[in-house]
Amino acid sequence: MLVEEVDYKSTTELFAKKGDDKTLDNFIPKSESDFLEFAELISHKLHPHEKSYHYIALLRAVIRLSVTSLKAAGTKDIASSITTIANEKLKAEKEATSKTKTCGKKKQLHVDKPDDDLVVNAYDDMDGYSDEYTSTIPPARLFKALIVDSHNLIPKLMPLSIKSIEITGDGGAGSIRQINFAEGSQVKYIKNRVDELDEKNFSFKYSLIEGDGTMDKLEKITYEVKFESTPDGGSKSKMTSTYYTKGDFELTEEEVKAGKDKALAMYKVVEGYLLQNPEAYVS
Repeated sequence: MLVEEVDYKSTTELFAKKGDDKTLDNFIPKSESDFLEFAELISHKLHPHEKSYHYIALLRAVIRLSVTSLKAAGTKDIASSITTIANEKLKAEKEATSKTKTCGKKKQLHVDKPDDDLVVNAYDDMDGYSDEYTSTIPPARLFKALIVDSHNLIPKLMPLSIKSIEITGDGGAGSIRQINFAEGSQVKYIKNRVDELDEKNFSFKYSLIEGDGTMDKLEKITYEVKFESTPDGGSKSKMTSTYYTKGDFELTEEEVKAGKDKALAMYKVVEGYLLQNPEAYVS
């Protein structure tokens, strides 16, 4: 059973009608305080899913569908409230970062295990991370699904986040992969250049070279993915990312960690699909 299914079952039980308890089904808000209480019930319904990669896409969709009948003024008021919340969170994150910031050259960050905290290992002229993941899925299946056929599979598995992936070229070195994000995303698209695609040794290297709102402070981001077999028939995947920044711009640990979390989330989505579909990508 998927984690989302377990969360849904728990939430259903939590909000099941018990006597005169207020639930989303039996509570009809009338006053302002009623609507605030109703909002709290809705938030409790959503919170069990906040660790899912799709949670942000869910919230975007809920907001978009909920404001359909509103006029521009009402929608603008909601957008203003969200902006205020975002600014408050950004301020708090910057204050937390400034307390732990180390003076000197830009740091290179490495993460030895997916559940470890970020550890500063050395100083360098770039920022990045290196992660290792293990899976019961053989490397050949993961490589085909996550890399070779990602332009077909990923949009199907993550339609609320990724609209489509377009490939210019034969898919090998020199080809361009354009990822078009779903409506409501802050970034509309990014372009990755394939630097190396080795299907025999299950290795893949590529560089992010273009993207609206992403390249103003970055020259490029390079990625390297390598899949290896493990004695138990599964695989070990090493993913390395290096950020080449412009001028004196320095990525925060939170920004680097956010990139790591997104990569891990996509990995987990594909792994989950392969576990549920043992016949997929076998040959």
